[in-house]
Amino acid sequence: MANPVTLDPLGSLGPVVRTGVICVALAVEVALVSAILIRFCGVERRAMLVVTLLILNIATFYLFIVLVLPMAGNVFFVEVAIWLTEALLIHRVARSLGQRPPGMGMALGISLVGNLASFLVGLTL
Repeated sequence: MANPVTLDPLGSLGPVVRTGVICVALAVEVALVSAILIRFCGVERRAMLVVTLLILNIATFYLFIVLVLPMAGNVFFVEVAIWLTEALLIHRVARSLGQRPPGMGMALGISLVGNLASFLVGLTL
């Protein structure tokens, strides 16, 4: 299954609609991951968390979807790379901002939930 944002390779959706779908999917992922980290890791610096996750998600989207996917051509590989990269970044961010930092296993789970949510949002829009 392809990343919903990449299902329209010719751009017939139009750049405005595509950008809107990306923004909504990104917002859902950041909100969900932030809520999980606030609840289970005791993150109190919420604004810092949200801004950091937003920047990290924009960076991973640009790196993997915009730059790597056209060269790799394998959506599954790219999605796994995004999941693992974001899990590592979530782990590092939560360790620096949370009172109860997650282990790497929990970070992998949180990243999976966030990426699955954004994937489903992109698929439904």
